[in-house]
Amino acid sequence: MVSDRDPKGYYKILGVQPDAPASAIRDAYRTLAMDLHPDRNPHRDTTTQFQNVHEAYEALSDKNTRQQYDARSAATPGQTAPRANNDKPSGRVFNKRSAYQFLFLLTFAGLLAGGIYQLGIVAAEAEKVRLERQGIEAEKAAAIAAAEAGTLKTMEKPLPESGVMRFPDRHKYNLSRSPTFRIINSLDVNALMKLSRVRDGADVMSIFIRAGQMIEITVPVGNYNARIASGEIWYGNSILFGPTTSYSKLDAILEFKKMEGSQLLGNEITLEKVKDGNLKQLPLMATDF
Repeated sequence: MVSDRDPKGYYKILGVQPDAPASAIRDAYRTLAMDLHPDRNPHRDTTTQFQNVHEAYEALSDKNTRQQYDARSAATPGQTAPRANNDKPSGRVFNKRSAYQFLFLLTFAGLLAGGIYQLGIVAAEAEKVRLERQGIEAEKAAAIAAAEAGTLKTMEKPLPESGVMRFPDRHKYNLSRSPTFRIINSLDVNALMKLSRVRDGADVMSIFIRAGQMIEITVPVGNYNARIASGEIWYGNSILFGPTTSYSKLDAILEFKKMEGSQLLGNEITLEKVKDGNLKQLPLMATDF
């Protein structure tokens, strides 16, 4: 039964109160999306529940659309709620591949057989070369690559906040009319993602996502390749997560498009430990990150 404070039942779907903070809504959505995703429920049909959860979150995750929703009068009992994406004044939509079939990635750090490239002799040498290219003198680069605890301890840095870390040409784009990119990170490791344009290979932006967090940013229209560095302890932009950094790249191109009218096509990915994820990470040498 709907109430005046929850006319479409969105708060009830997510299991939160109408006065719940944004963080509680985000956490509830993340938990439900993981539990109800059709790929994780082969023996029962959770598609409708999953779509309802996503619809509710679309309406409540954005400050403006949530205010509009809270201001509505109660809907007629039994009335079907419209797609939340249509309520967004920005006209942003996610493609069905990503909105209703989250792109689950193979686990970071080689937790699955055949997964991410493991650091060994070759990888350590590649990491040393990468560090030297970053301007770190050879002796210190060798110590870092060899995981010398004393050297690493003195170089630890505070973990960056989740969000865009580097976007040198931001002033060239109208980001208020750009597609949305939502990233949900696993609980295990932090991640630094670089997006590079397919047409010329230029790095457009770097994005940091803390373990267990979700971010939503806007990305200029275009096609991008994504490279990922992941780890636990942050040592700065040059050293990244130190000698145990795992490097990988996505095996598919991320497309961000303008559709008919004012609609925009974005993407949503989940960095999660799933054995048969439909978007895979391929091993990457440190020197190619």
